[in-house]
Amino acid sequence: MADLAAETTALKQTIWGIETELAYQASFGGKGEDDARIHALADRLRQAHADLQMLERRVAKPDTLAG
Repeated sequence: MADLAAETTALKQTIWGIETELAYQASFGGKGEDDARIHALADRLRQAHADLQMLERRVAKPDTLAG
């Protein structure tokens, strides 16, 4: 359980970092190279969100254990 919590926290930090970098890159928008970086970051962000959702589903919630 602690491993899943640590992994969840790490993914949340990764998402925050990607969102920050994405906002930074978007501020330069308009150049082909920048657009490619933005698309790559958006893909990484989508994957990190999907991984986080999968992990959060695996983490047992106290209410479900009691029922």
